Amino acid sequence: IYTFYEGLIAFRTARAQPDVEKWPKIGGRAIRSYQTWAKHSEWNFENKLLLLEAESHFSNYEYESAETTYLASIDSARRHKFVHEEGLASDLLASFFIDRGDVEKGIGYLQGAFSCYEKWGAFGLLKHLRGY
Repeated sequence: IYTFYEGLIAFRTARAQPDVEKWPKIGGRAIRSYQTWAKHSEWNFENKLLLLEAESHFSNYEYESAETTYLASIDSARRHKFVHEEGLASDLLASFFIDRGDVEKGIGYLQGAFSCYEKWGAFGLLKHLRGY
């Protein structure tokens, strides 16, 4: 799990610090690890790999590929019953749309993320995200 979150953080940081070369490399290592692991257990690792790939596409300005891959990650998490990771992927897709100026679409996916977090029982997270 450390590798997964390290990769997500690396890609987010790469977008904030585009001149720092280490962040895409860290994210790329995470993708390579998950590619290997997904060969052994697609059920457990596919949605995580797809989410890392979506963040990579976003970081590389490949917006159509990013959107498609975020949606594939959401679908994979849903099919494999990882409601918390479905919520995370929806949350990151919401950020993708909002960062690109499509606030309406972003809010729709953010509502989906909140629904997943509620199903998961993450009430403290919901309270924090809602600001009270």
